[in-house]
Amino acid sequence: MPIEKLTPSTASTCNDNQSIWLHRIYHNSVVDGPGRRSVVQVAGCSIRCPGCYVPETHSRQNGRLVSVSSVVEEVMLNRYGHDGVTILGGEPFDQPGSVAEIVYRLKRLGVHITIYSGSTLETLNGQNDSNIHYILTHIDLLIDGPFIRELADNVSEYRGSRNQRQISQLTRLG
Repeated sequence: MPIEKLTPSTASTCNDNQSIWLHRIYHNSVVDGPGRRSVVQVAGCSIRCPGCYVPETHSRQNGRLVSVSSVVEEVMLNRYGHDGVTILGGEPFDQPGSVAEIVYRLKRLGVHITIYSGSTLETLNGQNDSNIHYILTHIDLLIDGPFIRELADNVSEYRGSRNQRQISQLTRLG
């Protein structure tokens, strides 16, 4: 099946891709991606980088299980004057079915999407998960790699440490 025809509902390996563990949503961020953004911060992280600036997102218990529809609705209510949506964590790729559904719905509305991941693009590609592949080929910008405290000086915009990369044009992966 060509990736262009793949949707989260046909690609899902998750039994409940209509809900997501959410830590919070906030708006008007100018540090979490290009322009002024709404930010969807997921709860739960299997990577748990030492020195993470949001360790409270590591446990799903610090979040709440909400519907994907409610996440998209809140983001779209605050869409005007914003340049896009950033999904970060926690670790977004720990919930690939739910995140794929959010990406699918937001892209249908023409929203620019940035995702932060503590995994590298190469690691994500190697997981052979159709939802992860869908996400990677439909977002606009991926900031990948774990936060490494020793590399936290002299970083460029949107990155916490020098090992992290800003990767765009991911549609080429398809």
